[in-house]
Amino acid sequence: MHQENQPKSVFSPLRDYNHRRHFALTIYEAAIKSAAWTTLPDYHVGPTGLTKSDIKDKLERLRACCTTLEIHEHQDESLRIHTANFCGLPAICPLDAHRLQAKRVKLFAEPIEQAVKDGLIPYMVTFTVSSRPTLHEQITHLKKSLIRWRKLGQHGRPGEYGKVQAGFWSFETKRGEGGKWHAHAHALIFCAEPLDYRTYNAEKMHALSRKLGRELTREELLSVALDPGNFNGSPIAWSKASREWHAATGDSCDLEISPCYDPYTLDREKAAMHGAVEVLKYIHKGNHLTGDEIVEVLDQTAGLRLFNTVGTFRKLQKQAHDYRDSIAEEMKTRGPVTKIYWARWSETCGYSELSDTDRSLLDLDEIATELHKAALSEQGKQLGIYKRRRRQIRDRLHDLGQDYCAYLLNGSKADFRAHAAKIWNHYRHQLLAARYAAGSIAPPLDLPPEQIELFTAPPPEMALQEA
Repeated sequence: MHQENQPKSVFSPLRDYNHRRHFALTIYEAAIKSAAWTTLPDYHVGPTGLTKSDIKDKLERLRACCTTLEIHEHQDESLRIHTANFCGLPAICPLDAHRLQAKRVKLFAEPIEQAVKDGLIPYMVTFTVSSRPTLHEQITHLKKSLIRWRKLGQHGRPGEYGKVQAGFWSFETKRGEGGKWHAHAHALIFCAEPLDYRTYNAEKMHALSRKLGRELTREELLSVALDPGNFNGSPIAWSKASREWHAATGDSCDLEISPCYDPYTLDREKAAMHGAVEVLKYIHKGNHLTGDEIVEVLDQTAGLRLFNTVGTFRKLQKQAHDYRDSIAEEMKTRGPVTKIYWARWSETCGYSELSDTDRSLLDLDEIATELHKAALSEQGKQLGIYKRRRRQIRDRLHDLGQDYCAYLLNGSKADFRAHAAKIWNHYRHQLLAARYAAGSIAPPLDLPPEQIELFTAPPPEMALQEA
């Protein structure tokens, strides 16, 4: 993403971000003008507990995504976009989706290399279940099926998952036949032993093919199946892995497994990285979604974990959801940060030239660090209370009715935001006092609130983007 020795007025990633900003605005306009949004009742409560107000807030976050970019210049004179006011909606936002994909590919590059060096066998796996009427039902069914499939190989059970030592998977969805949502999970897993996904007797299959002098038909292949059987009235060849997937889903045996290796060099590491890029691609391609579908995706997937790590990769789960670059990692690869720039976006001219006169999106000085951590910790506690409260209200939807449930959910959001505003106001006063005591600033502590704002960071709207 960085570009070395590039004039700051033509920093090339800005052009890339500018293109995606316009794309995000197109998605926002399509959603806000769609029938799904305009006809949504004010008392709407979706399957994930989102109200119409919540969906509106998310769409507004999409519209404001990446309007400010923070860019670091390093000792080697390279520039890199460190962070921005991301909206946190990678399911529909091209800016967030691209950022997470790039960061995850970089994050998992070294662990993938180590796993291959340790002798683990990489596999690409695609898990599929039957279509469902709604996207929420589809993804929920797929997530539960994956959990059941994992349990078949845990605690000494003989399932194929017991061979998995590390890996990750992500969800991809699209419209299927009849307008139903079709969801599947792509996984890159590393196994201590080869997976058993054989369906045919290889020796008999090749012998029969040589005897007939052609490729075998489906019926001829079934004659050399290791485990012939039936699925939904049709004859199929089972493998141990597909049997287990059928047991986990109850309605699907569609499990595609392929070992990762380069067919020319047999390079497993190179093939595994190619598989990682495939697994980490976007859950949706925004240009394939209509305005109605964008609103539906927001309503149906909010709060659902659409990316997961397993085994030794589990420790990277939190980092895989962080949009910011690590300053320590930046310094290790490019040297210390020598200057910080900002670029602001406007609808008339796109991103401005880089400026070094703005203020940081996050405090980086020593005085602010501990106070910022304490404020985030306190907000985290309040966020936990808020989420539990929302779940309790959502679970009583049928008893309370949609209108009253929507009223309670919107009220709980307002309460949380009021608590969070108090936390960050307290943080600002503490920060101002600490800087004044250290001699960093001259103004007295009795400034009116509107003037105190001039000396404070980070903006509260960034801290509240999870709400």
